[in-house]
Amino acid sequence: MKRILKIFILEFFLLFSCLAFAQENEFGLHLVKDGETLYSIARSYYITVADIKEVNKNIENNNIKVGQEILIPKTVRNSSMFSDDKNTLDEQALFPSKKKTKEKPQKINKNRINIAMMLPLFYDDIDELSFNQYNIEEKKIQNNRKPYKCFSYISFYEGARIALDKLEKQGCKVSLYVFDVGDDVEKMNKALEYPEIKNMDLIIPLVFKNSFEVLSTFAKQNHIPLVNPMSTAESILDNEFVFKIQPSETSEAKTIMTYISEKYKNSQIIVLFDDANTPNDVLKWYKENISNYAQDDSWTMLNYRKNATKLKNYLKQGKKNIIINIVESKNVDYNKTYSNKILQSLSALKGSYDIMLFGQPEWLDYNNIDYTCLDKVDFHFTRTYLNDYTNPNFVSFVKDYRKHFKTEPDKIYAALGYDIMTYFVLALREKDKEFLKNPNIKGVQDMINHYRFKKAKENFGWENETSTIYKVYNYKIQSEWSY
Repeated sequence: MKRILKIFILEFFLLFSCLAFAQENEFGLHLVKDGETLYSIARSYYITVADIKEVNKNIENNNIKVGQEILIPKTVRNSSMFSDDKNTLDEQALFPSKKKTKEKPQKINKNRINIAMMLPLFYDDIDELSFNQYNIEEKKIQNNRKPYKCFSYISFYEGARIALDKLEKQGCKVSLYVFDVGDDVEKMNKALEYPEIKNMDLIIPLVFKNSFEVLSTFAKQNHIPLVNPMSTAESILDNEFVFKIQPSETSEAKTIMTYISEKYKNSQIIVLFDDANTPNDVLKWYKENISNYAQDDSWTMLNYRKNATKLKNYLKQGKKNIIINIVESKNVDYNKTYSNKILQSLSALKGSYDIMLFGQPEWLDYNNIDYTCLDKVDFHFTRTYLNDYTNPNFVSFVKDYRKHFKTEPDKIYAALGYDIMTYFVLALREKDKEFLKNPNIKGVQDMINHYRFKKAKENFGWENETSTIYKVYNYKIQSEWSY
């Protein structure tokens, strides 16, 4: 029974990742060795037991014997594990040992776009879980109500898979290599020993800082474009092959000021900061650049910690008063207290003044926040990704996601994986060798959120500058403006 439950969860993870990439009518042979089970064989080839039994009708009740030959469906992930001459397993192909080998890497098909995706799937954790069709949703959560790591990031791949389905119908040819690297630098180094990895056209890692640094060095040495989906740190752009999807906080500040200058030219702007709890680069940007977007007599930088009681003095009746909050502590409890305080204070002034507040999107997740206050102060915030059901492209994506995976997408990773795969496959196909010189393309109709990349300096990487401004209206979140 335990083995059946393990097989079930293995199939949950790999059903789409393996069968979707199977090469038609291509199989390898596996010779059963002593101690092997159907489950262990399937796992070694990154497929499911069901996949093996589908093409081996003579296997009953998972019974196999030593010396038996089994057909193995080839996938992009496992095809290089078979020797060309014998069509049998090449055990050094996927994650070779550190010992030197004289074998040359197999040639990959350059008529296709070859993409490596590095994900923290924590594949080994599956053995610790017991699942059935009735308790799978419950088992995704640990006793302390945190999700198991092996469920945290799979939706990123699922979103990318939906994008690939659409792209293949448009004539794009893509080979996707998926690596489970956990949060371990050693696993990342092991993955980079894979022979074909140096010939990738693109690497998409959803990994942590230390692993990304290892991968960034590798990408630079081998001139491979490298996409960072989550980091806002500008420091990762010291590599000209890096593409940073999340705009920096200073880029989002620029988005806010551009929005205000275009939509509310005659507004009164008040920037709330706190020397102890405001990111230095953001504070510096506003001090140096706000005068480029607003007239000198229409903006104020106010230290809220020292001068909270003076805020009312800077509000103007008969004008739109736009308060931009850049107070953000690393202490979540501080942020919860502060956000509630500022919302209550501004809500009390709403009857006398026309107020719009730009705050942090995290405020929406605080259980102490009164949504009535958010509505009163015309709460706005910036974000690159949000499950925005007023966006028709997101609604279309959700329908596809439900159809493929029988569940709802998560808050960010699924849509992020979808957009990254959509954009970069089309950009690589259109730009080809010119991609690294100018990666920007237009007219990508299916994307949920569009990208616009810019270099800060020569020999630096590319940063996406596109952010969307959202607002809370009638207790609902809706997109307001995109830059």
